[in-house]
Amino acid sequence: MKIIFALVILFVLTFYFLQGIELSLENNILTISGSFELEKFPAQKINGIEYLKFDTSDFGKTGNNGEAELPVFSKLVNLPNTGNYVLKDLEYDFEELDLDKKIIPFGWEDNTPINSEFYYKDEWFPKEIIKISKPSIMRGVRFSQISLAAAQYNPALNKIRILKNIKVDLELDPSKNENSVANDRNSNIKPFSNILIEKSGRTETPSYYNGNYLLIAPDNCVSYLQPLLRHKEKLGYKTRLATLTETGSSNTSIKNFIQNAYDNWDYPPENVILIGDVDGTIVLPSYFVEGYWTPWDVTDHPYTLLEGDDYFPDIMLGRIPVRSLTQLATVVNKIIKYE
Repeated sequence: MKIIFALVILFVLTFYFLQGIELSLENNILTISGSFELEKFPAQKINGIEYLKFDTSDFGKTGNNGEAELPVFSKLVNLPNTGNYVLKDLEYDFEELDLDKKIIPFGWEDNTPINSEFYYKDEWFPKEIIKISKPSIMRGVRFSQISLAAAQYNPALNKIRILKNIKVDLELDPSKNENSVANDRNSNIKPFSNILIEKSGRTETPSYYNGNYLLIAPDNCVSYLQPLLRHKEKLGYKTRLATLTETGSSNTSIKNFIQNAYDNWDYPPENVILIGDVDGTIVLPSYFVEGYWTPWDVTDHPYTLLEGDDYFPDIMLGRIPVRSLTQLATVVNKIIKYE
């Protein structure tokens, strides 16, 4: 590995990274190549102290709370039903620069306390230049995230290394079977396929279908939802209405009903709409997660996690949080008129 030694440059401005990174795939070898460049932008001031900040509008961020916020280039890459990429070869140069101020801590927007001990460490962060995530599954399509550090930072020396002339070769290893796909019948649905073609590089073009709408509602809502079901059918969708008598009234039983539909129905639901609020006169349960600003927050996201052990949704899910039948009739009319 070569080192490009630069003249000492004292930055009183933040850094804006320009990415010149290319990806290519040949014979199951994924190659990432290119260099990262810098431009200067105004510094960020926190509590009267100026910090250097990477503008990561085209990047992700990496770092632990209270430690230096560093830029990372990330890309989702499509995978077959089994296997994952492993590092075959890594080459890069770097340009080393001296700084006159510390790099801003991760989480500064939320007033996260600074980890003072970190800024005395004589180490280069992040320690790993490239990371390959465990595979994830989204609607029967499998992918992993490749993350490449754009720079490394030594807090004790207050220096950064900007990566140049990068060449990373990743090889597909078929023995990596975490989160394998046993049945990809759910992958050929237009909205999900469009997302994955754009984000993960999926290129195959199977025959797509519009998918199925599944509405789950308390029993007294059935007649009020008939106009919405007929409307969706006219748009080319298959529809199915399930009442809480059929699904059960707990979040666990509703999730199990959706899971069975996803796994076994001839036309597994793409869109699931929950009717009702978490309290009131029309009730349909949700989940609760620990909140950031409050002790607990309401979420429906667990209903969407139907394949793999990742956090990517496998269905499109929404809720019409009406609290009375009058509100439901009004909302149904608005949806039909809007569409």
